[in-house]
Amino acid sequence: VIVFSPVYHSFMRIIKANDRRVHASPLRLEDGRFHMDIAALEASLTGDEKILFLCSPHNPGGRVWSADELREVADFCLRRNIILVSDEVHHDLIMPGHRHSITSKVA
Repeated sequence: VIVFSPVYHSFMRIIKANDRRVHASPLRLEDGRFHMDIAALEASLTGDEKILFLCSPHNPGGRVWSADELREVADFCLRRNIILVSDEVHHDLIMPGHRHSITSKVA
């Protein structure tokens, strides 16, 4: 199960409690913001990955992913036949000036 790290700690616990392996893909920190690195993720795959858990907006970083970023991760999952699960429970807890995009609507 792929996660972008750092990530909400319960994701890791739940994955492991269900006898699954965590594939943590580090987020890049640039200019004080987290960024997904899909190319690095793609290069690190073992072929056993079946699911990608996406936290949107990101928890703990608070990063609101753009529609383009969400499409990029969805396209990656489609290419690799990986199920995309988007946890958007905190969609209403974003800073003013940001707009949450619903993954299933933009991807």
